[in-house]
Amino acid sequence: MSIQQSMSEIEELFSIFDDPKDNLAQLMDLAKESEGIPINERTEETRVYGCASQAWVIGEKIGHDYVFRCDSDALIVKGLLSLLCKIFSGHTAMEIHSLD
Repeated sequence: MSIQQSMSEIEELFSIFDDPKDNLAQLMDLAKESEGIPINERTEETRVYGCASQAWVIGEKIGHDYVFRCDSDALIVKGLLSLLCKIFSGHTAMEIHSLD
């Protein structure tokens, strides 16, 4: 699935809600479904600085593609990071950089 297809799928998922509170509830549900990352991988190197919450992102290159894993101590942040990981995982650096 292309990056654009992933983004369209996510847009479609959230477009069904009229109330912004439902969007937040959906984000929190996504966070609860996310595996997150193990405690031992929540290091200073993987930490996202500047975020009010504790957040971690790990990117790994597997073959030509990158795979991203994420976690946060806040459900909304974890849900947002999960969306980003879903969008960008499984794509090459060129595909990721081509996104405007």
